[in-house]
Amino acid sequence: MLLLSLLLLIIILSGMLIRDVLYRQIELSYFILLGAGILFYSLLRCDRHTILVNFFVNSLIIAMMTGALILVYALKKKNKNFFHTKLGAGDVLFWILVTPLFAPANFILWMIFSLLLSLLPAAGQTLKKGTATAIPLAGYQSGILVAVLLLNNFLLHCNLFEEPLFLPAL
Repeated sequence: MLLLSLLLLIIILSGMLIRDVLYRQIELSYFILLGAGILFYSLLRCDRHTILVNFFVNSLIIAMMTGALILVYALKKKNKNFFHTKLGAGDVLFWILVTPLFAPANFILWMIFSLLLSLLPAAGQTLKKGTATAIPLAGYQSGILVAVLLLNNFLLHCNLFEEPLFLPAL
């Protein structure tokens, strides 16, 4: 059952990657499926208390990070339309949906590395075209999450839900 839930999650995340990269949008149905898939997978992997703690602590991290970004852009650029020009609401929704999958320290590591890795294709496109392009962030992070889940399930065997850091497994 655990392997089936992982496969379901990978299919949903792969669909999100393809939709975001090709069409620069992800339909609401993908987010609903992702939420259900993550809940199903999480409940098979750990207890409800851990899922709730991860959700609330990681959501607080997202709120602080997003709030800081909005504040910086509001002060610096007088940007009133932050979620339409800088960060998509779908990106924040994606972050919130994946919060149960990681202990807070692992969530922070995943966020940092997935954001940095998401910049690589965008930097390549910018160098190639000469102009800045929009980054399909939720799509790229979906692909990176697929890699993390597969690597963890078949090679590292860490408990990303509770262990403080998955780096010692490397």
